[in-house]
Amino acid sequence: MSKRSGALNKRFQTEVYKYVSEHGMKNTRQITDWYNDRNNKKGMKAKDSITCIRAAAVLNRSILFEKKGDVPHKYTTA
Repeated sequence: MSKRSGALNKRFQTEVYKYVSEHGMKNTRQITDWYNDRNNKKGMKAKDSITCIRAAAVLNRSILFEKKGDVPHKYTTA
């Protein structure tokens, strides 16, 4: 990880907290889709995007969020 990851994680937590407080409970997939789509409109660089796994890890360690149930993963094969 780069030296910037701590600042990026804090900014991510702050923005997600505002989003969830306005729109209600969201799962990790919905949060990452919202975050990346919103930032793509601003000309986001690839290194500033967030993956679902990274978002889950950041939010899991944050004191601002708590887990509210499980959503089973459905893997599809083509």
